[in-house]
Amino acid sequence: MTRRLAPLAALLLAGFSPLEAEEPRVREGNEQLTAGQAQRALERYDAAEQAAGQHPEIDYDRGNALDALGRHDEAKAAWGRAAERDAKGPLASRALQNLGNALAAQGDREGAVKAYSDALTRDPSNE
Repeated sequence: MTRRLAPLAALLLAGFSPLEAEEPRVREGNEQLTAGQAQRALERYDAAEQAAGQHPEIDYDRGNALDALGRHDEAKAAWGRAAERDAKGPLASRALQNLGNALAAQGDREGAVKAYSDALTRDPSNE
């Protein structure tokens, strides 16, 4: 039974959410991003938001696609929105972790430390 739960746990840790199972455009976007097609992924996330409205999962995924495209400031803003919209959930912690990584890469050590601290405050189990 544990072997059956491992793939599910891996999907959850990778950032998949219940919304993605319900919204096919998000799933398609994630598939495009995994395939290295960040621009196509971004287009799918935009279509998902038009169909389903604003959701932190879409903001999180959009941030990942924007980051892959080198659009780091836009990615940081998307992860910030995801964290705000999922204020107490584990997605907020992952979004803040990504934000911290981006800030660290840009040399903003103080901002990165704050983002990482906020990520752990939201989800102390975030490794």
